[in-house]
Amino acid sequence: MTFRKRDKDKKGERSIEETTLRAGRRITRNNTNTSSTLSFRATRNPPAGQAGPAAPGFVVSGHAAQNAGGVGNPFRLNGTDTTIIGRVDGVRVSGGTDAAFCDRADGITLSNLIQQNSQMILPLIGLAPEGVTVFLAGSTNLTAVRSGVVTNANATSSGTGLVTLIGARASYSSAGGDSGGLIYRVVDTGRRIVGVHARSNGFYTLITPPL
Repeated sequence: MTFRKRDKDKKGERSIEETTLRAGRRITRNNTNTSSTLSFRATRNPPAGQAGPAAPGFVVSGHAAQNAGGVGNPFRLNGTDTTIIGRVDGVRVSGGTDAAFCDRADGITLSNLIQQNSQMILPLIGLAPEGVTVFLAGSTNLTAVRSGVVTNANATSSGTGLVTLIGARASYSSAGGDSGGLIYRVVDTGRRIVGVHARSNGFYTLITPPL
């Protein structure tokens, strides 16, 4: 996934004490109480030909980032807390991806633990084949993950006013606010990322590196 670099502007962002955010926790966009889900922590490499360290941040739903106003706009802890946890630095909602990268704000620590079960999440493993059980860590249930079996590993999703996406479909349940939810599967090495929840009826998309 290619993300466009954004010039940083910290004006208006207040410094906060160290706040640790886990994969699957509830976040809100802009200064409203419209919720979505923090998917997982990630880094973004500098643009090709440019030197510098990888930027720390996190992945969210691409359509949620678009609804937040796109590149440069913030995500917050919740609708009543003005604490900015990060700003959108790149968005992709097309083909097989519905995801965005957000730069991490000062004072924010990103954990590789899952909010719902305190288990460690490991890096991307790729497509889960049909018949495999996957799990959703979404913000509408912060006490338990939801599970389902992959029923179509090459599904499409479309609708009135929606971009047609290519992804996978599984039998887990979801609700509004789960967009961006971490989708993972359990393998011998642990819990591995397989995608990001995108739409209802268990539809999720993959992540196209690099982030």
